[in-house]
Amino acid sequence: WLSKGAINSTANPVAQLDQTNNQSTANRLIASIKADYKLPFFPNVKLTVNAGIDRSVSDGFNRAPLTAAFANNNGVLVGRDDTYGGRNQSELLDIYGNYLKQFGQHKIDFTAGYGWQHFYREAYSVQKNTSRILSLPSKSENYLVSFFGRLNYTFNGKYLLTATLRNDGSSRFAGANRWGLFPSVALAWKMKDESFLSKINAISDLKLLSRPLRMKALATNPVAFDTKRSTPTKSSMLNRDCGATSKRISRSLSWRKSPRERDPNKATCVTPCASKAGRVAFSFSINCSRFIGEE
Repeated sequence: WLSKGAINSTANPVAQLDQTNNQSTANRLIASIKADYKLPFFPNVKLTVNAGIDRSVSDGFNRAPLTAAFANNNGVLVGRDDTYGGRNQSELLDIYGNYLKQFGQHKIDFTAGYGWQHFYREAYSVQKNTSRILSLPSKSENYLVSFFGRLNYTFNGKYLLTATLRNDGSSRFAGANRWGLFPSVALAWKMKDESFLSKINAISDLKLLSRPLRMKALATNPVAFDTKRSTPTKSSMLNRDCGATSKRISRSLSWRKSPRERDPNKATCVTPCASKAGRVAFSFSINCSRFIGEE
């Protein structure tokens, strides 16, 4: 094949099939455990602990003998003895308590807790032949910590209030911008339970909702925040961690603020990180049996 001058042309497909030995193995472990405990001296309180791990390890090789014409360096047979592998691991821990109490026309459902997540990624690739050895390692690690609380209050079974508060911290951001606070309040009115609608059988449920929303999302592609270069480099592609320790990534990167609070001079995520909007809506369902008949 080489004797015919086919150095930079398409390799012999039959030779590639017969002379390539590419094998890999992968092992993955997914485990979780959850435990609930009710306080004997405070029966309205329940404590919950939830833990989990997702771990995958892989390794392999891609080999070709010295007689393989497609493994050449400017016409010189060099063979191929590449190896590769990696480890991805994530762990989570949630600890929270719930208080549930009904007294008279009042109902309180309150939850507060702590969440912790750890992400670790490591990979290596060694390209080896008789003329060179090229090693391409990569490693990244980040954490996400959350403190959260939610209060559901119901009065007379018809008037509902939901208030939530989250304080999230991510190691992907610089220290000054690491934490983001996200409050939310929602109101609901079960109009169907009012006397002026209770006798209308055609409507089985009618609810008025008022809910200002706040949403957040972590950025996943650190190259998008490279304010120093217009194109990704090999090192930036290998560093999959969005941590602000790299000089290529703007240290002003943070949780996105609401549209009115956003500073146009600061770098922000290309994906939605935090936004808020008000919304009022009706939720209803119609009792169809009134129209199609009942047996």
